[in-house]
Amino acid sequence: MNTSDVYEYVEQRNLIDDKFKSNVSQLYKKNARWIFPFYDFFARVVFFWLKPKNSKKYFFLGNRFTHLITALPKEDVCIIGGPRQLLFCLKNNISYIPNGSFWKILSLGFDGAVGNELTALSTKMSKMLASLVNQSENAIIVVENDSLPLQRIFCNIAADTGIKSVCIQHGLFQSKTDAKTIDGWKCNYFICYDNNQLDVITGLGFSAEKIIIGGFYEPINKVGNEQKNNPLRVCFLGQPWYRYGDAYKQKYLSILEDVSAQFSRNEIEYYFKPHPWETDASYLKEINNVFHGNMAEAILSHDVFLSLTSTALLEVTMAGKVGIQIYDELFACDNFETLGYAYTIKSEDIESSVIKSIKNSPFTLEMPDFNNLVVQIKKLVKVNV
Repeated sequence: MNTSDVYEYVEQRNLIDDKFKSNVSQLYKKNARWIFPFYDFFARVVFFWLKPKNSKKYFFLGNRFTHLITALPKEDVCIIGGPRQLLFCLKNNISYIPNGSFWKILSLGFDGAVGNELTALSTKMSKMLASLVNQSENAIIVVENDSLPLQRIFCNIAADTGIKSVCIQHGLFQSKTDAKTIDGWKCNYFICYDNNQLDVITGLGFSAEKIIIGGFYEPINKVGNEQKNNPLRVCFLGQPWYRYGDAYKQKYLSILEDVSAQFSRNEIEYYFKPHPWETDASYLKEINNVFHGNMAEAILSHDVFLSLTSTALLEVTMAGKVGIQIYDELFACDNFETLGYAYTIKSEDIESSVIKSIKNSPFTLEMPDFNNLVVQIKKLVKVNV
């Protein structure tokens, strides 16, 4: 069982962003605290009816892709995860395998070697999964990334078991991004949004043979923008750039100030929706009209959305609302308008362009719908693939 590359991505990414390893370490240690001693044994015994009994075709590490999970035949699905995934499986009567022990061991690996313990636990999981796979059929394990330690070790377990690993894109990739920092290098298949993302990914060095065009990872309801509020309700979608160093933080806050000044001067109702990783930022205390709802609620409540590199702008456009990217070279991003995802204005043109841009009609977008993703996933378990 290979465990040598489990922390490899974290270490490489930390060379570029020296806060990355500490942030991931904190996340793992926080999650590990939720796992009480003997959780895995407790979950198997108490919730015995969720233990998978028949062979499975679709294994999901976590339940990030809930819409995809529920779109597949329930009897063919098994979810691997912790307490949150257990609750989801209880609600939906889906087979469940606890992996709390992995969080415990992997959280310790940031501070010292855990090779023997991790190997033993991984071998045990590999044998369990092997018993659930029909050798005459194909099976896949779906992960949201193939970079972080938990996902990495399960990609290795899948390889050891004869299961193909599938990573589904959950954020826009940029052609200017360091190729080492993106997902997709470890898995057998990578499912991306569209042809534009395919071009970006292959341009970063990926083999086109492992990439599948699937569309967005969940269905987005088209709510349209026919009945705009008067005055327009505008929402800035925040991003946690303050975590990436002072230069990013200062430029980000400068852009926020410039945008806010223009809206205030023109008496336009303006809200700020912080990113989930941004909710503890000190500068939020100085921002008026902070919106605390989720993304679906934000789309229903606002007419126009602005951000820098957020994938949420793609969701906005898919929903039929106006999305505007504020482009700045510091953030090493692509021009979303060129890619066909949203309108784009440059950060130095905020004063002259932002008020005109919010009056635009919704951007036209062409992308495979969610049903295409379901079809592509089902194809991967067919024997002739």
